[in-house]
Amino acid sequence: MRTQYLLLLTWCIGYANANAQTIRIPADYPTIQAGIDHAAAGDTVLVSPGVYSENLNFNGLDIVLASFYLTSGSTDFIAQTIIDGGNHTAVITLDQGESSYAEITGFTLVNGTHDESIQWPEFGGGIVCLGASPFIHHNRILNCRGRALNYSDFGGIYCRDSGARIFENEIDSIECFFVKKLGGIVSHRSALIIHKNAIRNISGGYVFQGGGVSADSSELDLFRNVIAEGHFDLAPYTASVRLFNSSLTAINNTLAGELALDTASIAGLTNNIILGPSVASGIYVFNNAEATIDARYNTIAGGWPGAGNFDADPMFADPEHFDFHLSESSPCIDAGDPFFSVDPDGTRADIGAFSVEQTPNGIQDPNPFPDQLLYPNPAKDYVKILRQYAFLTLDRYVVFSLDGKLVDQGPIAADGNLYVGKFPAGIYGIRLYSVDGKVHTCKLIKTGY
Repeated sequence: MRTQYLLLLTWCIGYANANAQTIRIPADYPTIQAGIDHAAAGDTVLVSPGVYSENLNFNGLDIVLASFYLTSGSTDFIAQTIIDGGNHTAVITLDQGESSYAEITGFTLVNGTHDESIQWPEFGGGIVCLGASPFIHHNRILNCRGRALNYSDFGGIYCRDSGARIFENEIDSIECFFVKKLGGIVSHRSALIIHKNAIRNISGGYVFQGGGVSADSSELDLFRNVIAEGHFDLAPYTASVRLFNSSLTAINNTLAGELALDTASIAGLTNNIILGPSVASGIYVFNNAEATIDARYNTIAGGWPGAGNFDADPMFADPEHFDFHLSESSPCIDAGDPFFSVDPDGTRADIGAFSVEQTPNGIQDPNPFPDQLLYPNPAKDYVKILRQYAFLTLDRYVVFSLDGKLVDQGPIAADGNLYVGKFPAGIYGIRLYSVDGKVHTCKLIKTGY
């Protein structure tokens, strides 16, 4: 399913700068970094298709860095707009307190690594977030290989002291020989929301904490991700998710490898498929660690105590080629938690990342919200925003014109009322955010004064 004419013409998110501008690369500046260097908070750096050999730093700016995917909604631009890190350091670094208003969308990022200028680098990867909490969505992060031979961390996306939201990215071919932590996504002292990503081909040699997603002293929210098993020469598992002193809430994910827990980790699991091909169970607890696991309505290799859990072949369409959609005869169909929201066809929730009606590929996103979140629409003076729907709570909004200029933004009032009488008549986009990071963009028709 295509992301609906995605976000109306644009994903522009403006910050506190009412004069936000769009800087075009290479029309305005020859390099992406030059565009960032000349940007101000709230600006958009819009990059034309091409290959850019650069290592970027946001320099503490809350800006939107995007390909033409942002303005067109076409995923073709994701593959056509490539940033090549050249195996010098991370492709993109955010390390100066960038907030959730910093955004990266619509790129293919390749050849990120450790910082080669440092003898013993602590970390590396495709995107590195240190004390920064950006919104990273609709990207491909490929072929990132760690080159350091020390007790460091490495990930397709590496986050430390971060609150990043990581949505609908494809992360593929991440490897390192000798590291402490390795993963498609690595989290250290962070609270991450990780939704609808596809992660595969994570491998290494001497890896002490490895997985498709690897977390240390972190809190993770995983929803509808597909994560293949990791392959590590010296590890007794092929973990899709590896937790060390961390907590996890996982709903409707498909894990082709184990969920591995160590050192007082906590996991709440609902409607997941957890296969774990290399050990007796899909859930692996190290050294009899004090792990707390609340698992309900999951398909888990080897079984696990809890209401609705069972061990069975999920009957995927073509797992050898990373197609984890359920076949029509899968026992996971209509076997999810009956108290969760229903599938698009109105039936009981399925188990796993995909219901039988969906066809997302790790880049595209079925609309998680109802079509009508604003009423009345058209409107003259006020619209009411439906703040609560099912398990979603909307908490802030951004209004923008069709040419991407910021018009208004702020928290959604407790009664949901938004005064639009101050806007000139016309058509606007309203981008709505839920407390767990989901985003929906509506079209508002504003009538005359």
